[in-house]
Amino acid sequence: MGPTAFGAISKFAAGASDTMAPGLRNKALDTEPPIITVVFPNRMSARHPTFIVSIAGRCSRGVLMIFGPDRYPLPSDR
Repeated sequence: MGPTAFGAISKFAAGASDTMAPGLRNKALDTEPPIITVVFPNRMSARHPTFIVSIAGRCSRGVLMIFGPDRYPLPSDR
């Protein structure tokens, strides 16, 4: 899954299944193979406290989050 923006990560963390793709993704939690997500928010969203909590919550359920602003620079705020 990716690149994944702030809104999609927040919905994923909340377990929202409002359309088919998020529903399938939520059903796949804790299964093999693991879900791999490339996280790519803008800089402003990445600083939001909910964003970090959302990433931590999914990682605790076995989701591999590829997110490293030092290695993969975030886009500008605009």
